[in-house]
Amino acid sequence: MLKTGKKPPAHIYARQQLLNRMAALSTSGVNSLPPERELCAEFGVSLNTVKKAIRQLTIEGRLASVARKGHFIRAVAAETNIGIVIGEGSISTFLREPCVLGGIIDVLTRRNCFVRIIQLSKPKEASDVFNQYKIDGCIWYLPHALLFPKISKIIESCKIPIVVPFMTYTPADVAKLPPNHFTNDFVSTGRVRAEYLISRGHRNIVHCAGSNSGTGEGFAAALNNAGLVPNPDWILPTIDEIPERLPGILDTGKVTAIISEGGLARFESVFRILNGHPWSKKGELLVDFIGGGFAELRKNYPGVNISAVNSYPARDVGRAAAEALVDAVKDGVPIRSMQFSSQINGPEWTPYYERISL
Repeated sequence: MLKTGKKPPAHIYARQQLLNRMAALSTSGVNSLPPERELCAEFGVSLNTVKKAIRQLTIEGRLASVARKGHFIRAVAAETNIGIVIGEGSISTFLREPCVLGGIIDVLTRRNCFVRIIQLSKPKEASDVFNQYKIDGCIWYLPHALLFPKISKIIESCKIPIVVPFMTYTPADVAKLPPNHFTNDFVSTGRVRAEYLISRGHRNIVHCAGSNSGTGEGFAAALNNAGLVPNPDWILPTIDEIPERLPGILDTGKVTAIISEGGLARFESVFRILNGHPWSKKGELLVDFIGGGFAELRKNYPGVNISAVNSYPARDVGRAAAEALVDAVKDGVPIRSMQFSSQINGPEWTPYYERISL
């Protein structure tokens, strides 16, 4: 009798079975694994064993796990190797605009791209790093504006396509943007909000917003363009000023509209005052993107009438940049710089990041 040797550990056996199954699926044009419990029955191993094997293949870069979607085979897109550059050397860069990143990852996941996160302390290192990791295309994620000249030179000199999503406080002009940029500016966002209310006949508008966001500049510009003078007493840049000053402003009976932006704490301060207040039945309240807290605020403050919701298109900036990059890599489509505008939606609008499939 021949000795077959010691049986391998269960997770190693499951890993090999998974590799065999992935090869068969890829050959037939399928890029996702069956449910984990189905794999357990097929391989004759426990759920924990299958999870361990999947985790190992994910670490190896052979699988990509997407929440609520399943496990995807990276091998089918091995020739599409996309780098996301953190241009200033810190992973905290991703915290600035998570919806931009969500839009990027959504596109790259759907289009079966292998994604590498690259940290660069100096832009001049880019070419060597791209060659080292065999990067086919690159997204330079939210760089500081001071890096634009250097990045523009890299875009011109590199052989691979590069795109740059960017959110800025400075009004963006597509004709003057560096090459391959996708942008939205907050000054335009503030102007869009004010112009919407002015178009509805409002002339006395309270602006509850942070003073350093850039939207205040756009708000003031819209009023000036309409021949109106912003009332400095109706500008509330800090959260503490809202409970101190907003009730008295409403009591004058002059204010017909309020813009509130800049996070849940600021919104809740405004909502607490407007909840059940007579003003809320006749005035118009425009709020900006408030993410997952939107439904909770509506529930906690049912006496607040939200007239409209405004968003700056962070997700769309990320998605457009990623789509353009993948098209350039796969099909050689030229990349064109794009500027995005804020959108005004009805009060039942669903926050955009909740629609991203991750």
